[in-house]
Amino acid sequence: MVGFANSDPVMIQLILNWLEQSLGVDKDRFRFRVVVNESHKYRTKQIQKYWSDLLNYSLDFFYEPTFQKVQWIK
Repeated sequence: MVGFANSDPVMIQLILNWLEQSLGVDKDRFRFRVVVNESHKYRTKQIQKYWSDLLNYSLDFFYEPTFQKVQWIK
């Protein structure tokens, strides 16, 4: 199992391509998890759909989202 955390779509696609093309990892083995700040919990499905569409993977490839409680300092 390998974990990779990032919010840059280009970096995520780069890692997915590297795993698939260079290491021969089958695309069906990939799983994704969206981590959402609790302040955006109300739009979790929208965020997951964004990443699903962007990465071209159905929501079946996504684990349940994880929520973080982070308070931003102003």
